[in-house]
Amino acid sequence: MMKSMMKVAGLSLSFALVACGGISSEKPADAPKVLAAKAAKPALVRFVNAAEGVASAQFTVGDKAVEASLVPGAFMTSRAEVPSGEQTLKVLGGGTAALFESKLNLTSEGSYTVVLLGNASGPGLSGRLDAIVLEDGPQTIASGKSLVRFVHAVPGGPAVSFSSAKGQTYVSGVTYERTTPWVAGPGESENVRIVIDQTEAYTASVPFSEGRLYTVIARAKGESFAYVVINERP
Repeated sequence: MMKSMMKVAGLSLSFALVACGGISSEKPADAPKVLAAKAAKPALVRFVNAAEGVASAQFTVGDKAVEASLVPGAFMTSRAEVPSGEQTLKVLGGGTAALFESKLNLTSEGSYTVVLLGNASGPGLSGRLDAIVLEDGPQTIASGKSLVRFVHAVPGGPAVSFSSAKGQTYVSGVTYERTTPWVAGPGESENVRIVIDQTEAYTASVPFSEGRLYTVIARAKGESFAYVVINERP
């Protein structure tokens, strides 16, 4: 009798496990897949020195020291990879104090040009500079033309116009710390004039070439002007 009862109890126990799902012939559902978040790709930044009184400089973006620096005699660095997203940009001169500091929102895989402005040794500036951040990127260029954008980098300078020696006005009323949109330029070298109140202030030859992009920066040179011309597409 005892042996028989144990068998019955065993049958009852097996039934209870099946009913509760402890033993089942059904295939269990797959565990939900967790998708890994895509890491943000870096941005590219280069620096152009259109300021006075800056012989050399180093840069940091966020916590990263940029592997590019301005050395005496150079006006532009190569492009360097930096973290994207909201970052703090610092420009360091000879000491630890920042010549320029600002927050930037850098797009993943975006490309930027930071133009340093001002006079690091000028009166009342306490050695600090200004800067313009330009967004670089692909552009559509009409056949037989180039594209050019202009930057006013002369502290305290009046509004200026940029025009060709042939009388074509590219842009007018450009003030300090401002850059223009891309505008159509010629497909061959041409003299470009800085005009103030309809009076020519400075003229320089720009080596325009069909299908290329140019950034033309008007900067101070003593009491006069000078150009920094960047050929964006060699």
